[in-house]
Amino acid sequence: MWSPDLSLRADPGYGLLLVALHLVAGVALWQLAPWGLALLPLLLLGMGVTVAKHSLRVLARSPVRVRLGVDGWYLQARNGAATGPLRLHSDTRLGVGFIRLSFTAGGWRRRHLLLTRTMLGREDFRRLQVFLRWCPELQQALGSAGQPASAGSCSDQASAP
Repeated sequence: MWSPDLSLRADPGYGLLLVALHLVAGVALWQLAPWGLALLPLLLLGMGVTVAKHSLRVLARSPVRVRLGVDGWYLQARNGAATGPLRLHSDTRLGVGFIRLSFTAGGWRRRHLLLTRTMLGREDFRRLQVFLRWCPELQQALGSAGQPASAGSCSDQASAP
């Protein structure tokens, strides 16, 4: 049975989308003169940090790996720091070209991770979509042997072509 252990790569296309969205926000701030003009440097700084962290993955806290472990999901940053165990929240969404993973550590605070085909590769992206859609009983943790906690009806779904 396939279980998620994914290395994340940079996605320049996603970076361009983030830049475009920040530019739209910049145009809106431009209309709020003079207060909007004072906020433009903050917008540009935020754009740079967002693109560097989430698209290019060059900052120390940029997530570069996501995996499902024995006791939950783990995120690993570029600097080696691991966050987890996390639980997959029901706000997780599957799209045609993206997957938004929403995690919670037990409290009210959530962590979202947007994944694209370019970040994962076509095959890992497809397998993760199948796993999230067809294996809801297996999404929270693996068993002690590193296999899914229960075999369920989806044991072969994620590995099917």
